[in-house]
Amino acid sequence: MKAQQDPSAGAAVETLSAFLGQEPMQAAPADLLRHPKIMQVLLDEMPIGVFWKDRDAKFVGANQKMLDYFGLPIEEVVGRRYEELFVGEDPLAVSSGDREIMANGNRVEACVELRDNSAGTLTNVSITKLPIVDDADRVVGVMGFFSDVSEQAQMIADLKTSEMRYALAVRASHDGIWDLDMKRGEFYFSKRCCELLDLPESAEPVPWLVVARKIGVDQVRRIADGIREIRPDPNQMLSLELQVDRPDGSQRWLNLVGAPLETDGELTRIVGALEDVTDDRERENDLIYKATHDPLTGLPNRVALTELVEEALAEGQNFALLNIDIDQFRLTNDALGRDSGNHILLALGNRIAECVGPAGIVARSGGDEFAVLLDEGSNAETVAEFLVGVLAQPIEVADLEMFVSATIGVVQRGSGHYLAADVLRDVENALYRAKEIGKGTYCVFSPNMREEAEAELRLQNRIRRAVREMEFELYYQPLFSAVDRKMVGVEALIRWRPDGPDGKLVPPNVFLPYLENSGLIITVGRWVIEQACSQLALWRQIDPRMNEVSMSVNVSRAQFQGDQLARYVRESLTRHRIPPPDLSVEVTETLVALSVDELINQLLAIRGLGVKIALDDFGVGHSSLSILYNLPVDVVKIDRSFVDRIRPDKQEPVTEAALEIARSMGLRTVAEGVETVDQASWLSSSGCNVLQGFLLSRPVPHSEVLTYLDD
Repeated sequence: MKAQQDPSAGAAVETLSAFLGQEPMQAAPADLLRHPKIMQVLLDEMPIGVFWKDRDAKFVGANQKMLDYFGLPIEEVVGRRYEELFVGEDPLAVSSGDREIMANGNRVEACVELRDNSAGTLTNVSITKLPIVDDADRVVGVMGFFSDVSEQAQMIADLKTSEMRYALAVRASHDGIWDLDMKRGEFYFSKRCCELLDLPESAEPVPWLVVARKIGVDQVRRIADGIREIRPDPNQMLSLELQVDRPDGSQRWLNLVGAPLETDGELTRIVGALEDVTDDRERENDLIYKATHDPLTGLPNRVALTELVEEALAEGQNFALLNIDIDQFRLTNDALGRDSGNHILLALGNRIAECVGPAGIVARSGGDEFAVLLDEGSNAETVAEFLVGVLAQPIEVADLEMFVSATIGVVQRGSGHYLAADVLRDVENALYRAKEIGKGTYCVFSPNMREEAEAELRLQNRIRRAVREMEFELYYQPLFSAVDRKMVGVEALIRWRPDGPDGKLVPPNVFLPYLENSGLIITVGRWVIEQACSQLALWRQIDPRMNEVSMSVNVSRAQFQGDQLARYVRESLTRHRIPPPDLSVEVTETLVALSVDELINQLLAIRGLGVKIALDDFGVGHSSLSILYNLPVDVVKIDRSFVDRIRPDKQEPVTEAALEIARSMGLRTVAEGVETVDQASWLSSSGCNVLQGFLLSRPVPHSEVLTYLDD
């Protein structure tokens, strides 16, 4: 609050005039500035505090700014010392230097911290003191000028703190700190930055040319280009990765980041950091290598192969791709063990790489598959033929001489190849076709293979939908007694009618292979057993004569996986009240020969229910007699290939022997594929029990089966 200027403030000015040995003058024009009121106005309007003291350091007067700071009227200030006004404050704070001025007449300047009595807070003040002299040049007092510099002091303190923090950050950081003066084109590097760039440590600026010599002109250009990119947008950050050669010949990877600084809208500096990321880059490179290379052979893997094909397509190269499959390698691996198998794969990979040389890139695309991406101009068929011969050469493993063969699919880049997936798909198609032709050969892809593969895929998808919707139905082929031609049994045969009740039937050879290979036959086979038992029960309700007719169902290899088949058979028989002896389960001789040890327990479990076991296609395998001795078989079905040989004017000793063997072992016999009267007569006279074939009946729908009871 501003104190009243009159009369006390005016009196202070008169006191000051008297203190100086001058009488207040009248307001004459020449001496206007010495008029007490004018001096009062000047002193009070000054933005700084003004005070004056006598030789005893007692206040003689002060302007309004000083009185406001003290928070006291002039009457309480004049005639008193500072320590008398502010008890507890340091008396030297305001009085420091007074004695020196009195003794020597010197000017004194000081910055001290005082308590602002009006606000009650500590402030930083600047005090300048001058001697007051009389006409004889004697020091008779002290005049002081007082200003609050708290804001400036805080700015200086903040700056010092910031500088200390920056210095500590630079000293503690593992990164290098750099500063680029855009006008001068000079860098300032911290000690760590110099270490990273292998530059001598110096406080002097470093020009672009020196940096270019150290990291290369190309990388300096990258920095310059990066700076140009961020100039239109000062909020962007400069971020680059640099590569620096070490003195030992190795390389160091550095991550450079920088932030632009503008002055009046102009980019003047870029300040940033330089970090050594060599370890991170090496770890990253190691992970990339492991992700794109085969750990056994060190060759590129399928991921890398796909990328290489994509690059070749993007560059428009007329390349060729070979897919090499080692024939029956699983058998070799199982017989010799994984270590020996790995030894063979490593040897084969090296052999392929040696043969191809610089003409292409060799990759290991799968467990027992290799691939070769041939450069433009290489003759793919010549290379494939050569590799087939080279890979057939023996390999020594654990003192053994092993022979392997390879089948190769070949694809030339064509107009229909836009993606790597297209190329890899087509080379697989060529490989599959080569395997169909025969192992140890090669096949070049042609567009019709893709069409066939697409058609096969559509068929497979359609079959899967058929399984989901169960679009199948059973046809039944009657079996007749060879003696009186009465129907004694029916064999359930699956058919597929994809287009509804009025659609055409699809023969089993179209869909059964896929059902078996995919494992879907397990679901479908379960349905066949259930449907056949249900149908037999229904027939018997309609016509009691069907109680003398048995049902036969075929089971595949896949249905013997696990131990559930016997349970499904038992449940279906129980559910439809079918006596177990009235059901026969047929297995093929070729199936049994492949896995007799796996099947025998399950067949015994099924036979233990009372169900009969029939051996289908008997005679086409290589171990028929051993199978008959080892398996719990009740019925033998003579394969139609033996029945076809029967002629009225010719003996058939093999068929006779098969019938005699079965008879001697107490087994019933069924002849398949009977198509002529002569065949039926011969079989009947030779002791065959049951006849089955087109001569007697084709497979018919369930609605026609009962008509054969009357024949």
